[in-house]
Amino acid sequence: MFVLWKVSSSIDFLSSSSSNFAGGLIENGSRNRVFVPGPFHIMNEASFCTAITNKFMEEKAFAYKIPDPTKEEIRRGARKRPFDIVAWKGDISFALEAKFMKGYFAFNFDRIEEHQFWWLDCAKRAFELEPRKTFFCGIIVAFWEPRKLYDVFVFDIDYLKARMSTGEKSIKQKELLDFKERKLCFPLKELTPAKILESAIYGT
Repeated sequence: MFVLWKVSSSIDFLSSSSSNFAGGLIENGSRNRVFVPGPFHIMNEASFCTAITNKFMEEKAFAYKIPDPTKEEIRRGARKRPFDIVAWKGDISFALEAKFMKGYFAFNFDRIEEHQFWWLDCAKRAFELEPRKTFFCGIIVAFWEPRKLYDVFVFDIDYLKARMSTGEKSIKQKELLDFKERKLCFPLKELTPAKILESAIYGT
């Protein structure tokens, strides 16, 4: 219940507070310039999440990194956080789980924990109840090669669900390179809410 409340509260806040909050952050000077790492910066999953939220705020959108429960909350029965980020831009809502890969290797589906997959699927089903709204629920993956590149891929949760249901274990390196050839990825510095929707790989 704790996690459900935390996610529901975050989504409710996104629906009601929106750009006034994010715009205030930018206009009051605290977010006039945001740092976005490039391939020369040492990276990990936590800094990738920070870069995503910073890029949303740079677009005068709102993004919230859902924190892990504290030890006290875990002691009282709290579960793990459902996924990494909830975000809002205009009338578009996002639920994202961020994954970080050092090197251009196959993306194994076991990187997605069961509870993360379940919550992203629940979020998408919930958003579908409001057909007038645009939304995206899925996995955003960074492939980082030091001093070379920082490519970002975005996979819709239904696309992954369909592949996993056939027993597949990963998205192979060859497929990733094919997606890149088809311009279905982008460098981190180009990340925007619109770019996520434009480049996302969707299921049926």
